[in-house]
Amino acid sequence: METIKTAPNELTINTRLLSLMKTYPEEDCGEAISRQLTIFIEDMGFNNWIVAPASDYIRGLHDSRFDGFLIRQPILEAILYPTKQNSLALAHIAGEVKATSHIPAGGISQCAYYGTALVYARNQALSYLGRSDPINQTSAITFFTNGERLHIYAHYVTKSRRGTTQHIQHQLASIYMLHSHQEFILGYLALRNAQDYVKERAIEPKEEPIQHWIKELGVEPPIVSDAESSQGKGQEEPECI
Repeated sequence: METIKTAPNELTINTRLLSLMKTYPEEDCGEAISRQLTIFIEDMGFNNWIVAPASDYIRGLHDSRFDGFLIRQPILEAILYPTKQNSLALAHIAGEVKATSHIPAGGISQCAYYGTALVYARNQALSYLGRSDPINQTSAITFFTNGERLHIYAHYVTKSRRGTTQHIQHQLASIYMLHSHQEFILGYLALRNAQDYVKERAIEPKEEPIQHWIKELGVEPPIVSDAESSQGKGQEEPECI
């Protein structure tokens, strides 16, 4: 609590906030900091005339899980930045961190943008499998904090009365973490519980694209050897933790 209270700027808050997040190394999950997502083509509705989303924090599955699988062709948006090594796939949580003096409104709007992008990417992956998430079921989580307050949002798709698709941002929690130690623990647990929920949602379909590919083509995807993987990783500095 004190480490966040005494943080002098956004970067310090972000660094200290990361110590509160779960890592899930056994699930082959990874995270990226301030990485712009350039995979989305322009004017898709949610990103008209807006620069590509670049959240302060984002977590997904390591794309190495899909080595040898042509996921970049049929499901372009499933890989967050496919031209880079150590990318993330099926991202499920993103966050925006501001300085303590920052007014929350801007961060909340950015969360809406990030959440919509993550839901869209997930829906593209599910569409390839011939299915979709149930209406009104959370597909992604975003959070905003200025070091004092923590806002957590669920993002999902619903249908309007006219039958059109709508992306919804629903506030799950708004906690003044520096009010007391109890409130800080409440925010800490709320953030980690949200991580747990959407992590399971991301892991659920991760094997399906590969199995779908095998079924469609009748062949197993090629296996990338450890030697090839290590050689490739030595060519460029990893961008994910």
